[in-house]
Amino acid sequence: MSDSTPGFFASVWRFVSFYKLRKAMGIARAADRQFTGSAEGISDAYDIKHDTLVHDFNALMAAVTQVATAVEAKRLQKGKIVANLATEKRALDGALGAVIKREQAGDTAGSAEAKADAVRFKANVDKMTAQIADLDTQIAANEPQLEQLKRRLTDMQSKIANLSSEKANAIGQYVSNQAIIDANKKLLGLQSSADRDPTDAVEKMLGEQAAQAKVSGEIAGTDASDKRNAYLDAAAADTAGDGIEAMLAARREKAAVKDGTAPAHVDDRPKI
Repeated sequence: MSDSTPGFFASVWRFVSFYKLRKAMGIARAADRQFTGSAEGISDAYDIKHDTLVHDFNALMAAVTQVATAVEAKRLQKGKIVANLATEKRALDGALGAVIKREQAGDTAGSAEAKADAVRFKANVDKMTAQIADLDTQIAANEPQLEQLKRRLTDMQSKIANLSSEKANAIGQYVSNQAIIDANKKLLGLQSSADRDPTDAVEKMLGEQAAQAKVSGEIAGTDASDKRNAYLDAAAADTAGDGIEAMLAARREKAAVKDGTAPAHVDDRPKI
């Protein structure tokens, strides 16, 4: 018993896990059917997509604006540093010149002071040069990213602009396809009572009525009576034809006797 217990709990856990997964999948399918079962659902789907794209576009626009602002700030910072660098270079050049002149004049203290200033100016020049190089690197790295984000913005803007026509095309395609499906179902007799046209009901009733009339006639024997009457009519017509021929023959005989072209008819039947 103890050996089967782990398998039992594993099976129960498997059942619960799969049950939850199937429920989740069923919910997902039900959610999809909200947007695929009618033209209104398709319209709502595209409206939701439009709102989502607009939200994403605005969020991306804010990000692009931040990146562009940062890049522009780095350019402005670089411009200021470049201007200060030019000043520091002129100051360094002046300090170096003062060192030479004071050395030539034998002004040791003045030469040392000028040299100290030159060292400070040189440190500033090196620092500013490094800052400019770092800013150039950052700007060079940010600009492609900025261009890529701008292209994404353009693509999203195009999608938003084209979404209305895509929505119209999707609804038109759905209506057209549904009309073809309904027509084929009608030809195959697969429509439900709720989907049928009122004239379909009339046509169905007439067909059933005709079939019922035929069956009821067969059961009541009306077909046999009709046939019998047809035979009686034919027999009467034949009898009438025979009578006419006899009458004509008597008239011919009478006319022949009157004209003397034939002997009078003598009744040769024996007298009783």
